[in-house]
Amino acid sequence: MDRAVIDTRGYTCPIPLAMVSRKMNGMDEGESAVIISDDAGFRRELEIWCAETGNAFLEHSIEGGVLRVTIGKGAGFRQEGAIGRIKFILLGVRLHVRKAVLSIVPIKKIRYLITFVSIPEGLRADRWLDSQGKRGHVALPVPSEITRRCGVVLGFSGREEAKRTYRLLMDNKFAPEDVYVMEDRGGLSKLMIE
Repeated sequence: MDRAVIDTRGYTCPIPLAMVSRKMNGMDEGESAVIISDDAGFRRELEIWCAETGNAFLEHSIEGGVLRVTIGKGAGFRQEGAIGRIKFILLGVRLHVRKAVLSIVPIKKIRYLITFVSIPEGLRADRWLDSQGKRGHVALPVPSEITRRCGVVLGFSGREEAKRTYRLLMDNKFAPEDVYVMEDRGGLSKLMIE
């Protein structure tokens, strides 16, 4: 079986991590990918990302200043220990209840979703935006049309607000992946960010 190759050379943080996350989201459990980077420090970011997402950091090498890392698609994020698992389950319950409440009593119609490279990254962005007084978003579970794995997205009612927030997060070294538009007839499409 051919391994996917993700060449991140020439890109700076957080774009390489978003490239890896996008590609891995489309893979099946057990498949693997080789990540190529010209940033030797990216190895540590990939190790942390794998721990946060339930993917496997399999091996790495550096030759001629080029980092090669092999990552295996895992079963998804798993919290360690009983307390960690309980917190993770409660987070999922909270996000799904919020989604259900918004579908019944729409305080505002959510049309735009920002995805993240990991659950912890999405939660960190949510907390940071709140701390900056940016409260025009709502944390929700990632729709199954985006990924079959657990995840968190930030939902927005306005297109420009979602685009501005995406850029703000990128500028502040967060790792958002994409912005999706929830279509009127159902389904999702990616919004291109200039």
